[in-house]
Amino acid sequence: MGNGTPVQTLKYRPEIDGLRFLAVILVILHHLEISLFSGGFIGVDVFFVISGYLITSILFKEAANGRISFSGFYKRRIVRLAPAFFVVVFFTSVAAYFLMLPSEIVAYAKSLVSSVFFVANFYMWNEIGGYFVDNAAKTPLLHLWSLSVEEQFYIIWPFAVMVFVLLKKRIPLFPLVFIITVAGALFSEWGVRNYLAASYYLLPTRFFELSAGGMLAFLPAVSRESRLTRVLPWVGLSMIFYSAFHYSPSMLFPGFAAVIPVVGTVILVRYLRVESSLGRAFSASFFVALGKVSYPAYLWHWPIIAYLNIMRVPISFWVGCAVVLSTFLLSFMTYYWAEKPAARFRLLHPFKVIVLGFFIPVLASLSFVFYVQKTEGMPDRFSDSLVEKSRAIGSWASRIRGACHNGYITGLASEDECILGRESGPVDFLLIGDSHANHFAGMMDVFASKAGLRGYDSSQSNTIYLPGSERMYSKSGQEKIHTQFKSRNETWTALIKENNYRAVVLGGSYAIHYESDSFVHEGERGKGAFGESFRTALRLIEKSGAQAYVIMGSPVLLGINYDCGLMNERFGTDQSCKYPREMHDDKFEGWIDFVANLKNEFPRVTFIDPAAVLCTDDYCYAELDGLPIYHDGNHLNYMGSQEIGRRYIQDFGNPLNALRGN
Repeated sequence: MGNGTPVQTLKYRPEIDGLRFLAVILVILHHLEISLFSGGFIGVDVFFVISGYLITSILFKEAANGRISFSGFYKRRIVRLAPAFFVVVFFTSVAAYFLMLPSEIVAYAKSLVSSVFFVANFYMWNEIGGYFVDNAAKTPLLHLWSLSVEEQFYIIWPFAVMVFVLLKKRIPLFPLVFIITVAGALFSEWGVRNYLAASYYLLPTRFFELSAGGMLAFLPAVSRESRLTRVLPWVGLSMIFYSAFHYSPSMLFPGFAAVIPVVGTVILVRYLRVESSLGRAFSASFFVALGKVSYPAYLWHWPIIAYLNIMRVPISFWVGCAVVLSTFLLSFMTYYWAEKPAARFRLLHPFKVIVLGFFIPVLASLSFVFYVQKTEGMPDRFSDSLVEKSRAIGSWASRIRGACHNGYITGLASEDECILGRESGPVDFLLIGDSHANHFAGMMDVFASKAGLRGYDSSQSNTIYLPGSERMYSKSGQEKIHTQFKSRNETWTALIKENNYRAVVLGGSYAIHYESDSFVHEGERGKGAFGESFRTALRLIEKSGAQAYVIMGSPVLLGINYDCGLMNERFGTDQSCKYPREMHDDKFEGWIDFVANLKNEFPRVTFIDPAAVLCTDDYCYAELDGLPIYHDGNHLNYMGSQEIGRRYIQDFGNPLNALRGN
């Protein structure tokens, strides 16, 4: 293949615009949750390949003709991307003002800052987590993570291409970029197997998709008519459709799974020509016209869907049709009224373009963000009751105490970062467990403050304290050992043995864990393994001289929504905020029976039952006197957790008072 030379003029290829339309419609149909397009998210990967190809072709042509004009390159990027971007951001922010509650618009403002500075992928990773989690569906700027990935690529790649040009007389460039791309795919696979959420959002694990398109620029042009141009494009299209129809959000992605749609797109970009039957289809005027507005269509479609989700509008067939039609109507308006007029900016000096096309819109965005933050979400737009409900639901323990929960992979946050109760002095008790231990931090803080004690909390997702056990999980059809589960358990064991805690408090989603088959202890699996390991934990705590406390867990909301009261007040609906107590008892039956046995075996252990506050003999509740207690179907919000603590003390006394005389 040699060094190769790109086409000397980057001739317009209408079939590429048709391919862009395919990419965006796959993403839109996926976001409308049409089951046939369960893997439609790979449309983003198609975009990445196309972008890598076009940008590299332009840069390599410039470099081959003399040198790369970095100011000219970034000026063109601003002219191309900024008009539609800031138009959509403006109207999305206007919609946020009218439709978002205070806690929601504060979170939106944070996402807006990261988006305008093209680090939205980092924000979404840190604040939202997985791309397909429930709260992602109500994040209007979620999709801008991919634009941030591209912009970050644009910072690195021009310098890389300049180096490639300097090396081209010594090193064949196509093999070099091919090796870089393969290495990137290998790294991406490693990433998804170890850091799944980060790998979905961040450039290092997406880099190979862009460089895969870029390597095509270092190949000579394909002859206009050949068997390859007639046959291979069908192969590439089949690979894309296979991924779109058969992939699902539950799979590991990107990694090796992304290779199929990426290679399919590479084949199409390389061999698709208007002279072939498939090329004529992709270059048909209808698809080309829609492809020309694919960028604004990508920008517009998700805020529309996200606001429908926020307003709890079910996306039926006809609503989905309306979303598609409105998306493309807004896209054509944006294209003709913003993008095309802005093309005149290409004649201006780069400094003027940067100021007018970037800095001024960014300053306007930051002014909006500043006002939102200063007013704490502009609460005057809603009643005090709605504001309070919104504030409660938005108070996530995993955010408020993020350093204490999943904050450090290889170690623990300091005691000063994770204080419960009294501000200073020695630590009296340790709270450990999974995300449910984390959501009880508010309750334990109330207990500790009232008792004049100081606590320290350390929690990790999917990790309850079961010393001596392994936790198994399934990934890609294979059963694997959860290494972080064991290492965090060993760390907690060391803390218990080395510190003279007065008490150790165990929290977790025990009702679910007790019924699972995930735990292995000394050759035993399932309930037997869980039971023996849990007893080991209690013995270890008592042997250390500490008092053992077990939080039995909060009821899981069954058949009702966590924000039922807020929705009722805001939209005049009549959702139930309670469900029969017997449903809770059935759900927790195995765990409750296990606890009954533990009480006989370990009479010194104190059991704290939040259901005693959240449930009566007849019903369990999502609200207490109008205050929402949960932030999703099974996790408490922080304010709700605190309210449980206050009511528990009122009804049953403070369980930590027993430590005051020790």
